Amino acid sequence: MNTSGLWWVTSHQLISSTDDCPGPREALEGYIWEMRKWVALAKQGKTSRKVIPVDMPATPEWAERLELRLDALEQKIIPSWFTSTKHDCA
Repeated sequence: MNTSGLWWVTSHQLISSTDDCPGPREALEGYIWEMRKWVALAKQGKTSRKVIPVDMPATPEWAERLELRLDALEQKIIPSWFTSTKHDCA
């Protein structure tokens, strides 16, 4: 196992940190980006091995539920968490 890089764990998914993903914000943004690929397919009732596996049916209903959560992460959590210089859990 290559342990020279960092790994970020997001909702039981492992995301390898690369040059495109050097920190926690980038890791979360990358996770959201990849999950949106699944959402786009699931809205059509499809899935693919080329997207992150999601443990729910690939249906428009589940896609909408996940999309709402991704929107909340992107619009509320990322801006509030990563613009603050002080974090209670540090």
